[in-house]
Amino acid sequence: MNAPAGLSIESIIPVSSVKINIALQFNGTDFVANIPNFHINISSSVLTQTSAGNLSTSSMTIFAYTTDPTAVLTSDSVLTEYGLDRRKLSIDLAEVAFIDYKTLKVSDFKLVNYPAGLSITSVTGISAFRAILGLRFTYKDFDTDLQDFYVDSNGTVLISSGTEIEVLSTNQLPILAYIEHPIATLTADPVLTEQNLDERTLTINLSDEEFIDHQNLQVSNFTLINAPTGLSINSVAGISKTQAVLDLKFNGTDFDVNYPDFAVTISKSVLIQSQIDLQTNSLTIFTHIEEPVAILTWDSVLTEYWLDYRTLYIDLQDETFTDFTTFVKSDFTLNNAPVGLSLQSVEGTSSTHVILNLAFVYNDFDTIFNHFM
Repeated sequence: MNAPAGLSIESIIPVSSVKINIALQFNGTDFVANIPNFHINISSSVLTQTSAGNLSTSSMTIFAYTTDPTAVLTSDSVLTEYGLDRRKLSIDLAEVAFIDYKTLKVSDFKLVNYPAGLSITSVTGISAFRAILGLRFTYKDFDTDLQDFYVDSNGTVLISSGTEIEVLSTNQLPILAYIEHPIATLTADPVLTEQNLDERTLTINLSDEEFIDHQNLQVSNFTLINAPTGLSINSVAGISKTQAVLDLKFNGTDFDVNYPDFAVTISKSVLIQSQIDLQTNSLTIFTHIEEPVAILTWDSVLTEYWLDYRTLYIDLQDETFTDFTTFVKSDFTLNNAPVGLSLQSVEGTSSTHVILNLAFVYNDFDTIFNHFM
């Protein structure tokens, strides 16, 4: 008596004249309140003392079971900013089930408190109590840990013996941010010196930083810092989202001190992370202290009888002619020369080489000119 719906007597097993065992059966019909006065009536027809009606047993309480549907969220690895893409999430249900786990779809689940760029790309139903979600992360930087990330499951795909579920939320998992420290590393193809600056190549490698569009980098996006006069960037080539190569151009302007703090600044406008312009490490540009030398040679041994129409050659080292195409004879002076020896013509062939043709109006001399120049 006073039994919950769905409860009935399945069988009776006599034990003695004063004891029987009753087996119950229950179809699972849900009830949410305790039943405190459940008892059994025994018909007088099976009793020796009770002449009419029923004999009631003592009462007992049938306690209701309140279901507590839960969804437990786990991940295949710790969720971090740089590890979010292609991560797998598992949802395991308790006291609730998927109505049809084989037809689950992405729209049946919703991410909550997640970073921009994170989405569900696939859903695989494993059983009525388990589903696996595949994540996709289109990278967008975030610098604060997300401690309360979780997933909502739509109640339309769930079945529970308790109250109808509109949304079932999982437990929370943290998503850890990565605090970037952008670094730009500058290297040169050889050691940078005054003599080799022209057409040198610089390579910039980024760490914890990327170019927004490496294929469209411009010379104006880079600035040389502490560079000698005459040094400039001739061209820029973006090799990848983290590497660029700069070709230098140098007009040869002389400098006589080292540049130990030469660096390159990258405009923040072409970088993803940096809020200010990013400067590379420093390199040293070494000066070359020139010691100009003019080396004099001739086409044949110079002798008194063979001076006329002889040819002299001058080659410069650590020096260059300003304009070798405009030489005149007065630009050159013969020193310690015998009387009658002069320049017939001058021909500049390069910035470091000139040809002098001699003329000699014969005047006898009997002393060797050891220091002719």
